[in-house]
Amino acid sequence: MDGGKPTSFGGDGFFVRRWQAIVALALAAVAIAVVGLLSAHFAPCGQSGSFDGDQISIPPLPPLPYSRLPRSVVPLHYDVELRPEFADFSFSGRVRVRVMCEEATDNVTLHVHNITWTSTRLEGKEVASEEDKVRQFLVLRPPSNLVAGREYDVEVDFVGSLNDQLAGFYRSSYQDPSGEKRWLATTQFQPTDARRAFPCFDEPALKATFNISIVRPANMTAISNMPLRHSAEL
Repeated sequence: MDGGKPTSFGGDGFFVRRWQAIVALALAAVAIAVVGLLSAHFAPCGQSGSFDGDQISIPPLPPLPYSRLPRSVVPLHYDVELRPEFADFSFSGRVRVRVMCEEATDNVTLHVHNITWTSTRLEGKEVASEEDKVRQFLVLRPPSNLVAGREYDVEVDFVGSLNDQLAGFYRSSYQDPSGEKRWLATTQFQPTDARRAFPCFDEPALKATFNISIVRPANMTAISNMPLRHSAEL
């Protein structure tokens, strides 16, 4: 067979030589193979799935390590005291939470993150406590079960760091008109950063009222989004 002889592809239409047709088919096959290899190479890693007809099934992502607080105990009111220290960018504090026991339980669970508690009390009496770092829980373990329908006072003393991460209770600075650097402590509690400032029920559904006390040097000012209720020198 003469490779130079033209081959007809229909009537009065287009004519190509046989060797040209073979080369074109070979190039098309190579192109398909290259596209397949590139697709496999640049596909997202770390996920596997299965193909079923026209749909690709991808397994769900693993759940986040956070979970909701139990609803056996809910907050009614907070009294929070914070004492910022600018010498070492630390703070100490105390929180007292009036809670309602909705159903009998053997624990009181709050949120806490990147702060250290030094004392935990229920109704003024010291109780055992433990931390679940993965879920950011502080769990108080009273010696006997809480009774449904009763209110209790939960108290925690704690210390923390005025961090530079723009979260929780953190430090910031500015320059006054003379160019001197001034420090301040401020808060950012959205969306789940209140637990960085004090132990609390840090979920939107668990609302309560607050009284906040700031212990500060006499030459500094405390600013809040609520009216001043009382001020006194220590």
